Amino acid sequence: MIETCRDNDVSALTTKTRDGFERILELIQTGQIDVVISWTFERLLKTRRDQMRFMEVGQSHSTVLALVRGSDFDMSTANGRMLADIVASTARNETELKSERQVRAYRQQAEAGKPHFVSRPYGYERNGEVVETEATVLNQMARYLLIGWSTTEITTWLNENEIPAATGGHWSRRVVKDHLLSKRNAGIRVYKGQEFPGTWTPIFSKDLHARLVSEWQRRHGDGKRARSDNRRYLLTGLLYCGKCGAKMMGSAHNDRPSGPVRDKYRCVPGDLKRGCGNLMRVAVTIDHLVSESVLYRLDTPEMKALLVAQESRAAEIDPLRQKETALRDRLDEFEQERTEGLLNRDEYFRLRDGVRDRLRIVEVELSALYSSEQAQALLSPITTLREAWGANPLSWRRKLLSLVIERIDVEADRARPSYYVDGIRYKFNPDCVKITWRH
Repeated sequence: MIETCRDNDVSALTTKTRDGFERILELIQTGQIDVVISWTFERLLKTRRDQMRFMEVGQSHSTVLALVRGSDFDMSTANGRMLADIVASTARNETELKSERQVRAYRQQAEAGKPHFVSRPYGYERNGEVVETEATVLNQMARYLLIGWSTTEITTWLNENEIPAATGGHWSRRVVKDHLLSKRNAGIRVYKGQEFPGTWTPIFSKDLHARLVSEWQRRHGDGKRARSDNRRYLLTGLLYCGKCGAKMMGSAHNDRPSGPVRDKYRCVPGDLKRGCGNLMRVAVTIDHLVSESVLYRLDTPEMKALLVAQESRAAEIDPLRQKETALRDRLDEFEQERTEGLLNRDEYFRLRDGVRDRLRIVEVELSALYSSEQAQALLSPITTLREAWGANPLSWRRKLLSLVIERIDVEADRARPSYYVDGIRYKFNPDCVKITWRH
């Protein structure tokens, strides 16, 4: 026995390189062996290509293939190669028939809605029974996403509270995203892109799952160029320069090389941002002013009632959500048709841009319909608004601000009186900040 080569973990249906098989060919070609022993024919020659390569090398080097469960085949003779070809074809046919039976069985299982969990998913046992404690966690994760939390903040919440993942380890952003968007949690069985009603108890309603998917798509687009849902600054996207009208961006900045580095909002100059670059304010002062203004405004019963008094509008939401799904499917079809050469470049961009414009309108309408439900969740009576503001992460605060504030304009000012935040004195004029309220 010269050497033992193994590649038992490589399927006949894969294109993965078989290191063990390649080593056998190398040993034959270098003259180190003239007999190859295999348990069965299909264990050595798993594909037609493997068979042809082995027979070609074996013929030129007079190699004998000896099977533990079968006969010997002399590759140097025509009769030996013919018998090997017949046996190989028979073995390959059995493998392909077995594969077809497995495919049929998997499809029948999917059509029947039976669960197929390779490993235990979070929220379920392997047999499809709901794990109630984990289902409660999943519903809390869904609530957090819908009220504005980022996946990073949800992941941090899970790990800081020592809530283990299904494997018993820590959570990651990818795992959180996959669990929130999984159709399995809505009782939907997916097989090769087709959906079938599952027989297991869903953790999410179909409406909740659709809202989670819609919220994710609004934050991250089509996924081909994902946008981060983690903002560092409270007012990014709401703050505008009073001089030129451009959006102000948050960044760390120091006034002089030896001075302290502070977070500031600034109008960024240049063609990309289209700002004048002539306005900058310390972030903590504007954040404090806007936060206190919002908390004061929402502390009135009339304002709370205005935000949460609307009744459920599911009858309006469902048709819009179906329209949104149909438009996204059309975008996927255009992408596929261009890949297949059915659309030229100009046709593709013309059709794509038209559908994108319609999709943006639908997204705005859906966002407006969801806002009252989001406000209801954000303004839960469990705690006071100020307590909730202090306890929830930045994305929650940003979501609340977006529900009540249209925009914030920062005007230039000459006088900068003293302004205190947590006992620290800053030079800041609150009169230069103009808040445009939505209600």
